[in-house]
Amino acid sequence: RRLIAWRGEGGAALAQENAIDLPAPVTTLLYHEASRWLFCGLGSGEIAAFRQEPLSQARFAGHAAAVTSMLVHEDVLLSGSSDASVRAWKYDAGQGTFACMATVPIPTGAVAAILPWKGFCVGSAGGVCRLGSQDLQPMASFDETARVVALVPYSDRVIAALADGSVKVYGEGGEEFSSGPIGEHTTNTAVAIVRHPHANLDLLLCGQQLGYVTAYELPAFRPRGTFTTGYEGDVSAILPLGGESAAE
Repeated sequence: RRLIAWRGEGGAALAQENAIDLPAPVTTLLYHEASRWLFCGLGSGEIAAFRQEPLSQARFAGHAAAVTSMLVHEDVLLSGSSDASVRAWKYDAGQGTFACMATVPIPTGAVAAILPWKGFCVGSAGGVCRLGSQDLQPMASFDETARVVALVPYSDRVIAALADGSVKVYGEGGEEFSSGPIGEHTTNTAVAIVRHPHANLDLLLCGQQLGYVTAYELPAFRPRGTFTTGYEGDVSAILPLGGESAAE
């Protein structure tokens, strides 16, 4: 329930710069560099927004369950929630807050991820749904038996990681490829695509429960091996850092 801002002090050193108490746990974060807004999706369904230059803050509600995913498209904030909806928000300078412009029910259930792709692609508890770029209305939906954990774009396609350890590739017409579960890779909790610094190839890294990460060569989906982060909890994020990757 607390948002802490840190500043770098050279090397790996960090110093706390600010701390803000929030009314509910943070479930997702988004920083939009162009507008300098930091958006905090909360477990209560609210969104808290903060900006240092010019100094502003806002808190706005609409979702009935945790906010799980956010993105900014042009000047509109899109938020996905466990309440199986996507909302579109636009900043009202006169009121000093964000107003909801549209609410879109997602037929495949609780939202886990939103990705701009051929309009918008939404990963959810029951599969994948495509929304139109202008009206945000569902154009197509593809049911899955396992919950979608994350979506990543790759080569004009979308890769969906499912909670059961499987990975699906979607094109405009639907599923084009499926892999897994394979061996002990029976969960997915986070995914990322990184470039191998020496082999000159793309790798899909699938974070799992108990701190494990499995790597696959792309586009062949050839397994490269599994390693452990040394942490026994779920891998919650994988980020490339200067040609390398860090998993948390």
